[in-house]
Amino acid sequence: IGVSFQAEDGHTAYLVTEVFTRVTPELARDAPEQLLRAINRARTQQRRSELQVSEELDAPARTAAKRCFAPGGDAALMEALRSTLPPATRVGVVLSVASSLEELAGVQALLEPGVRQVGIGLAQGQRADTPPNSICALFLLAE
Repeated sequence: IGVSFQAEDGHTAYLVTEVFTRVTPELARDAPEQLLRAINRARTQQRRSELQVSEELDAPARTAAKRCFAPGGDAALMEALRSTLPPATRVGVVLSVASSLEELAGVQALLEPGVRQVGIGLAQGQRADTPPNSICALFLLAE
């Protein structure tokens, strides 16, 4: 909470600010499955077909996501992705950092009607531009 005031012409003006935050819990072992269920609930509400996990996409997504909080940051993550994706694979890549699985389930690209397959990589940690215990999600999307 911060409070500031300024007196002028016999009147006092106050500015009060409050910052709300929440602590991000540790990810459960089945977090990718929980996230996929939440994504598919959102897709169902929008009359979209459910996403199916593709092992061809899932393994590289998991490998690359582990680099999200490692030294080298996004460059290391993208290098890990390049080195693990099969040649000539045409996919969309979405990287998002959030504080909950619910936030991640609402990523707009995951709700696109043409997307049919997904690979989900999750990692948890902190770097200079994120709060403690942030969740890094790397989604690989294919038609």
